[in-house]
Parts: sequence; structure tokens; C-alpha cells
Amino acid sequence: MTKKDSEKGIYNVKAISKKIGIQPGTLRAWERRYQIVTPKRNEVGHRIYSEQDLVILKWLVDKVNQGFTISQAVDLLSEKTKESPSLFTTDEILDSKKEEISQNILKALTQFNEVEAESLMEYALSLYRIEVVLFEIIAPLIQISNTGNHTVEKGQIQYVCNWIRMKLFRIYQQIPLKPFLAKVLIIAPQNINDYSSEIRILLYSIFLKLRGFEVYYLGSVDELTLQQLLQKIEPLFVFTLQTKENSSIQNIKKWIEENYPKVKLGVIGQQSNEPTSDIFMGNQMSEWMEWLNQYLRKNQIVMNV
Repeated sequence: MTKKDSEKGIYNVKAISKKIGIQPGTLRAWERRYQIVTPKRNEVGHRIYSEQDLVILKWLVDKVNQGFTISQAVDLLSEKTKESPSLFTTDEILDSKKEEISQNILKALTQFNEVEAESLMEYALSLYRIEVVLFEIIAPLIQISNTGNHTVEKGQIQYVCNWIRMKLFRIYQQIPLKPFLAKVLIIAPQNINDYSSEIRILLYSIFLKLRGFEVYYLGSVDELTLQQLLQKIEPLFVFTLQTKENSSIQNIKKWIEENYPKVKLGVIGQQSNEPTSDIFMGNQMSEWMEWLNQYLRKNQIVMNV
């Protein structure tokens, strides 16, 4: 989004009032008294507000909700814009749209409107890097319990998760094969039967592939198959997903250490009540980066960030 795009009129009075959580009459009064934004006019003379107007108004409403009067909030805004004329940058405007796009995709999918969901996905990819779309717009959709004021039904949840899963598979397959780092095996825990777990593994596979690792995503495998693959592929890492059965993770760790001491096991998930272990990588991309960098630095390997 360019600066010019951020200044285009998009929202009418009713729409922007709903987004910032105040009445249209209140917004008009603020405009008349404080001249806080200068909305454009459409062909019939109605006020049309831009993304930049939306960010400024949200900032003011947040201050009012924190206990400031609107007059005090406007004074603060004036001081801040004097100190930094580019206070509300294009990046900030883009950042404010992520949750909106995510919720609109969820709404489209729970209404079984795949055309709209695909259109929103393409729009998101035109604004953000692929990882931002995946981890900040798509990944939050996994945590579906309700939307609006009504509970999402099981069939809707299954449809949303299946759409995400297929989308991630497609993206994973489309990433160019230009590996320059180590080979890695990614395996799913045995008896995995829920979409959210598979989606988490796919997200991690994409994360690694984008950084130049040679990724082999295998799904669930038994011990004999894993042994054969370790011998043929000779990976630096084996990654899997944390489950409720921590004993199975510890068994894999022990087996790899005894039979393939040069292979490092990494587990997507948080450390539980087990004794401290260096195999748990966390759930966030920043945690994965830190875990990988610590190991790779020890081995003098540079990762593409």
C-alpha cells in the first residue's frame, strides 16, 4: 500500500463509526470542533474516510477509552505529529488491517463463501510478505470457538480448517526448491487426527523451506520407516509436534540420541512440566528463529532470515 493508497476515501460515516466504536453524531461533532481529519467527498457530497483517517481516529478513541477527554487526546495527537510528522505511517496503516482481513476471511469461510475468502487471501498477499499472511492472518483462524455473537458449528470449523490446510499445502509446494542449508525431516506424531495439529506442522515446514532448508515433510511414520529415512536422507534435524503424551517425545529423543547422535531433535511446542530440555522450540515464529539460530551458530551455519 502506497501513501497515495492510504489516503483514498473508502469508508462512509456509518462504516467508520462502527469500526472505531462511536456514534456518527459524535464523530461529526469531533470533526467540527477539532478538525482532526479531513475526509474527502464523493460525487454526491457524502464524506468518505481513508485508511489514514481510520488509524488516526482509532488512536484518538483508544486515548478516550484510557480516560483522556477528547480535547486532551487531540492535544496529545498534535504534540506527537509535531515531533514526528510521519507518526501514522503506511506500515502502521497496514498493521491495523491484519485483524480485519483475518476476520473477514473467517466470516467468508463460515458462510461457505470460498470465492470471497480466496479474493481476500489474494488481497492480503498483495499487501504483506507471505509469512505475515500465514502467521498473522491465517494462523489465528485455527483458534476458532465463536464468531460474532453465535457459536461456530462443527461443520463450519471443519470446513475452515480444511481450507487452511489445502491453502498451506499449495503454498508449500509452490515455494521454489533452492535449498542451501541442511536437510530436515518433519514427522507428525502417530495417531494425529486433528486439522489444527497438521496445520501447525505445515506452517513450520513452510517457515523452514522459506529459509533455505531442504524439507522432507513425511506425516506420521513408524520407527522402522524413520530409521530407513534417517539412513537415506541423513538430515541434520528431525522435527515433530508436541503432544499430550510427552513420554512418546522423550522416547523419540532417547532413540535418536542413541542411534543417530549427529541428528538434532526439535519439538514444536512449549516446555511442559518435564525436566528442562533443549528440544522444545515454542509455538511462535520468533521462538523458532531463536532456537534454530542458537543451534546453527554453534555449528557455524548461517540461516536466511
